[in-house]
Amino acid sequence: MTEPAKATQRAGAGHRQPTHGRIVAELSFGFWRFLLSRRYLTTLWIPTLQNAFPNTDLDANSLQRSIENDDQQLHFLRNRAAHPEPLLRRDLHDDLDRARRVMTCISPVARNWLDERQLVSDVVAERP
Repeated sequence: MTEPAKATQRAGAGHRQPTHGRIVAELSFGFWRFLLSRRYLTTLWIPTLQNAFPNTDLDANSLQRSIENDDQQLHFLRNRAAHPEPLLRRDLHDDLDRARRVMTCISPVARNWLDERQLVSDVVAERP
């Protein structure tokens, strides 16, 4: 079963209507990471996907490379954190900057939302 089919099934669990929003919410981070890959440059990025990141002056090729690289690193970080592996040697400020870059490309409002809620800066400042 494909990831979108699984997401649709999860979105419709408990006799709920599997709405577009619920399906998107059920898609895994891994799904988005691979959807953003260079593999889909000509089939998705150039015709459509670049429009999901309207707040940038980068051309489609540069934008795709930048987003894929940032997303790949954030996916790696998320997996390390989810499987309680040490993050002590990571530059967490760099990771936060990656998340900020992606969010800024999507929406300045999304970037502000992230900045208002992130705790990384405070936690890193307290690092012994």
